[in-house]
Amino acid sequence: MAVIAGIARPENYPAIRKVLLEQKHASPYMEKYVLEALCIMGYHEDALVRMKERFKKMVEHPEYTTLWEGWGIGAEGFGGGTINHAWSGGGLTILAQYIIGVQPTSPGFRTFTVAPNMGSLKEIRSSTPTKFGSIDIELNRTEDALTMKLTVPQGTTAKVVMPKEYPNVTSSGNTSELSAGTWVIEAKK
Repeated sequence: MAVIAGIARPENYPAIRKVLLEQKHASPYMEKYVLEALCIMGYHEDALVRMKERFKKMVEHPEYTTLWEGWGIGAEGFGGGTINHAWSGGGLTILAQYIIGVQPTSPGFRTFTVAPNMGSLKEIRSSTPTKFGSIDIELNRTEDALTMKLTVPQGTTAKVVMPKEYPNVTSSGNTSELSAGTWVIEAKK
């Protein structure tokens, strides 16, 4: 919470990271804040690895297709544990906000940024519904390049910030202010 609140200093991030990688005591609800802290500190791949590890049992369950109240269900769960619990969905917001990088900068996504941090992921497809229409994103990463296809809904404006490791950006539009339409942005190392 110190990271999320902006109290922790960047020089403390390595020590905080070590604790968050070693300790696994958060409930599914609080796990969202652990993942968010890792992303804020710039450890996006650590967040993805932890998310896969922590939610693996739920995601790979042969019968249930929902996220559970606790890390277990029935006798293994907290208070019996329900098999469909909204508070366990925080990881999904982390994927949208920090990994895909879609964040509103004004109410209703009238303006928004797209700043992806894919970690080890090679391909992402995402659709974010807004009152103006869907923000659709396709990301494809190779060793040398990152390509984004972005659909900006009518009545909105997007700002795209490509990762620092891909400094050579070409685009079919000005990435600091993309109006409605479909845009292709390519960034190379």
